[in-house]
Amino acid sequence: MALTAPLNVRNYKDYIIGFDGSTPPEPGAQLGPGQTLTLVSTDTSTVTFTPDPTAQPDNEGVASVGSFGVNFLKVGGPVTVTATVTNADGSVVGAPLVDTITVTPAVAGVAVAFGDLFEQPLAAGVAAGAVALAKPVAKPAVTAPVTPVVTAHRP
Repeated sequence: MALTAPLNVRNYKDYIIGFDGSTPPEPGAQLGPGQTLTLVSTDTSTVTFTPDPTAQPDNEGVASVGSFGVNFLKVGGPVTVTATVTNADGSVVGAPLVDTITVTPAVAGVAVAFGDLFEQPLAAGVAAGAVALAKPVAKPAVTAPVTPVVTAHRP
């Protein structure tokens, strides 16, 4: 689901949660040995990401495969954002997640609602030990510019 956010919000916390291959898939799975997660913005003058050195659990305590601050730097978009999991040999696990972010002018006193990034799973079925990505958990918790302490919640 596309995300719309106000200008000048820095370090809006977001999480990407891994789901395992069980039926039904269980959240909190970790990347397999040698796997890495990359998150890329096509316009780093509008939207950037600051990854946490170690993936942090979301506000409900569910382990994430990636946690990061999102920074909305100038009005623009939609900016394409891509999350990809790769194996140690460089092969891609499943299909990358692709979504968009649009940054709007900040309006003092007007509440801002945030949507989810990456609504669908990265891979419907992945090999044992691999992880499928889905829905970072991000709940509205921000009004106008805030620096830097917003925790994400499931919407």
